[in-house]
Amino acid sequence: MSEALRLGEMYGWVGVDRHSSDIAALKERLIRQNGLVGLEAFEPNEIEDAKRVFYRDGFVLVKNALTSDQLSEARNGSYRVISEIMALDAKRDGNRGSHRYSFGAASTSGHQLHNSEWAMLIDLPTVTPLLEAIFESPDYICRGGGGDFCLPGATRYQPLHSDVGDRRPKTTHAAAADSDSSKFSGSFWDPRGLMTLRDLPCPYVCCNYLMTDFTAKTARPGRFQVRRIREKLFQP
Repeated sequence: MSEALRLGEMYGWVGVDRHSSDIAALKERLIRQNGLVGLEAFEPNEIEDAKRVFYRDGFVLVKNALTSDQLSEARNGSYRVISEIMALDAKRDGNRGSHRYSFGAASTSGHQLHNSEWAMLIDLPTVTPLLEAIFESPDYICRGGGGDFCLPGATRYQPLHSDVGDRRPKTTHAAAADSDSSKFSGSFWDPRGLMTLRDLPCPYVCCNYLMTDFTAKTARPGRFQVRRIREKLFQP
């Protein structure tokens, strides 16, 4: 059993019946519908193609961004921090909902860059050239580093979404809200109605490093996911 699955069995399913009909139905739906058909993946040196897809879709999948040693180090760091978080949350209330956690929100700094496993991801030879191509400049800064994970028993979680967007009522796009008390989601608003966020240069990029295999079968309740370690970067 992998370390991720071992931790999932140790920490997951608190107060949740893994054999319930609702869990079974969710698993079946994810197996049947989860994932994007025909999703392109690029090697780190395929910079122009990756940039093209990023600007077309708003995201791009790059494989082999980490060496096996870097991946092992990042996994060990995430497992350590997860164990520290679990020691403080016996009921698995989470900080993003039941059995759902943000690494950043679990730290008083709002980030995890004080840990070397996160800090090593800031300037990778496999990722930095792509960021410079997307921004069309080396003049960007690292905003922070966090990520998130779900434990077995997490039944409510976000689908693919954008963290930024045009200003609109939070009820229609809560993901980009500034706070729980905010009435609006998203920050860009043109009172003339002539421009949207897509008309502007890319404001920032989230680099998500998957810590476990992500498939329709494993990305579901019942499988422990250190879903991603994240570095946020943006242009000044």
